[in-house]
Amino acid sequence: MRTRRWVRYGLSGPLVTTVLAVVAGFAALLLLLGPRPAIGPAPSELAQPAVQPGQVGGLLPAVDVQVNNLPIVATELRPAVLVIVPAECADCAATVRSIYVQAAGFRLPTVLVGADEQQLRELDRTAAGLGATVGVDPDDVIASAVAASGLTVVAVHSDGVIAAVVPDVRPESRLESALAVLAKPGART
Repeated sequence: MRTRRWVRYGLSGPLVTTVLAVVAGFAALLLLLGPRPAIGPAPSELAQPAVQPGQVGGLLPAVDVQVNNLPIVATELRPAVLVIVPAECADCAATVRSIYVQAAGFRLPTVLVGADEQQLRELDRTAAGLGATVGVDPDDVIASAVAASGLTVVAVHSDGVIAAVVPDVRPESRLESALAVLAKPGART
């Protein structure tokens, strides 16, 4: 009986079924093993604190930062862990890697901020595996506002309020206490 069907229809029926099964198998593997979007904390409504921009309890300065060649107002980078990268930061990769891993533990984006786009992209590639965001601030307005010293971390709440400014960060620096609260608004109500 099977032979009669194969004679009538040939191998096309079983072949089509096999091909469809293989394609379905690959699609299932792609869904299971493929990249997943990193869903982190959502930004809250921008706070209106009375504290000066750049200070703990205040907002970032309202300066345009180039992100993917698009101007973004710095106050839109929230919640986030900003890493202010100084120009003379030849050995920053280990520290940036440590900051990136700690931020990822809280599903927070890491934003590398500085004046030299090439330097920032290289740090993103070597230290964060292209997982960080590069924010070019050509006039170092953010670094000046937060009084950055060395590699500086600026922890920003979901409502844009600065939770902490940590200067001279080293690879062994622990930032969890500052990062744990960033998903929530920081403005006093």
